[in-house]
Amino acid sequence: MGTSLYSNRVRDTPAIRAEKPYPDGDFQCPDCAAGIQPTPEDYEGEPPTEEELKVLGENNLRPFDKCGGCDEYWLDLYRQNEYNVEDSRYSEKTDKLVCNGCLESDGDYKNTVVVYCPKSGEVTKYLVGEYEDDVMNNSKEIDPDNLDDVEFDDWDSGECPIQFKYVATDGWRGYHDPIVPEGWMNYHSDTILSMSEDEAELKKFDIDVKKMLWESGIEFALCYGRTSNLFSCGYDILVKTDEDQLKWLSLLAGLIRLKMQYRDPDRFARTALTGSGEDTKESRLLVKAARMLKEGQDFETVKEVIMEEART
Repeated sequence: MGTSLYSNRVRDTPAIRAEKPYPDGDFQCPDCAAGIQPTPEDYEGEPPTEEELKVLGENNLRPFDKCGGCDEYWLDLYRQNEYNVEDSRYSEKTDKLVCNGCLESDGDYKNTVVVYCPKSGEVTKYLVGEYEDDVMNNSKEIDPDNLDDVEFDDWDSGECPIQFKYVATDGWRGYHDPIVPEGWMNYHSDTILSMSEDEAELKKFDIDVKKMLWESGIEFALCYGRTSNLFSCGYDILVKTDEDQLKWLSLLAGLIRLKMQYRDPDRFARTALTGSGEDTKESRLLVKAARMLKEGQDFETVKEVIMEEART
């Protein structure tokens, strides 16, 4: 393989700063474009020094404007770490200036999209972040019989056509779901359960379904969305809609066949609930209880049914 998915990247993207100074206020740096800005009434810290104003001004930043990510004052961010200011960048995705700390955090926790274009013979990989996306293209001719072995060139900046939304399941947990663009549809939605028998079966499904879609000539994308569970990851296949109804029916039939072969819903549920795909009476009862609760049945009813079956 070529460049690592999570390799460090240094860009030459020029920083875009706010240049219009405030009309009045307490502070002004005479040697830069920072301009004048009043001190917020609720600010509890020490006022900026001449040196701090100079450094902020050299980066066209005002002390009491805020980062578009963490919402902290630039003055406070500079005091925490000078690189927060010096390596900050403008985010075209959010139309905001973002500090280096937010950019680094965003770079460590990006979702992944791989777009396959059989007609042009191209495969493009994206890392999709909240503030910036990264992109790289295949550097060698694609082998249709081995779509996992794709070599890529270096990372560059570029916005992915498929973005993600965060779905919270409670105050601490959630997952990232791909936003289906116009002209696309979700062909298959699944979850990778790391280091499990189900993951091995999903990998077989993945190899076969990619080959089938590539041979059909239809453009498709594999979307891997992060979740709050370190041992699971979203797995969605999006496809470009096609007006050829016969081709579409063939692809649906092929999907059903592969799902029957590799995607056992009972094994998936057992693995998700117990961490093991082993088929035991206890695991079957646990799966049944989870399904009854999901259907809206009350806990006492579910408990009674499961306890009765456990005794038989």
